Amino acid sequence: MKKVGLVLAKGEGKRIVHCLRALAKIVDEIVYLDDNSPDQTLDFVYDIRQECRVARIIESHLPDYDEGRNRNLLLDAGREIGGEVFVVLDADEAFAANADYYMAEALQTLRPGEVVGVPWTHLWRSPWRYRIDPCVWVNNARQVIFCDDGVSQYPDKPMHCMRVPVNGQLFTLPPEIIFLHFQFVLWPNVIIKQAWYQFWEIQRGQTDKAHLNREYGRALDETGLQTEPSNPDWFHPFFDEQDWMTLCHWRIQEMKAWKAENPARFEGLLPCPYVD
Repeated sequence: MKKVGLVLAKGEGKRIVHCLRALAKIVDEIVYLDDNSPDQTLDFVYDIRQECRVARIIESHLPDYDEGRNRNLLLDAGREIGGEVFVVLDADEAFAANADYYMAEALQTLRPGEVVGVPWTHLWRSPWRYRIDPCVWVNNARQVIFCDDGVSQYPDKPMHCMRVPVNGQLFTLPPEIIFLHFQFVLWPNVIIKQAWYQFWEIQRGQTDKAHLNREYGRALDETGLQTEPSNPDWFHPFFDEQDWMTLCHWRIQEMKAWKAENPARFEGLLPCPYVD
């Protein structure tokens, strides 16, 4: 079974290097789609292309963001290079280093149409702590692996598209298999990302600001927060904490440009000090 990683990213900077290096430990090849990165993200991918066996690099320069379209481009390219099992990751995700061997072996056992869900481990305000309290983020499994049925496609959905296009039998990996989520490592980027989602929704015609505040405010809710120390064995030798310490400037600039056009449209949304 040929295992192919599918990665979609924009403006991740050197963080993309960690994602691709970790993913290359469990798949045979990778297909990467870059959606108009305004920084050096694409350069980093080309630099490690051979090292990480990145078989295809798709450069999208379309002005509009359309996640469903981009994921179908990735899937089609993965099929063209003979992919049978797909691992679909974002740039801020990686399987723990001590799970590499298990994952590489487990992917060989899948049959067409089968799907694998993995429980997220959310690193919180630091790579060295992770969240454990009962909240929306804990014990939350994400379907990111599937064995291709050869025909399924992603729906026409511009944002928050599911990772797995097939609707087949679901298996969940045991909790010992750690799937790391780095989104919450640098808290300012959490604020920026949730604000950007709100601005993007307003730009597309959403008018229910109370709904947007509830939907995107969940990521900022630390009620009852409890954390525990991360296991050092989760991290590959190439992990560099400093790669996660840079602000997502392209989101800030987009929000400032949208707000300059019509400030009143964005009144009443969750505050974002990096824009306001």
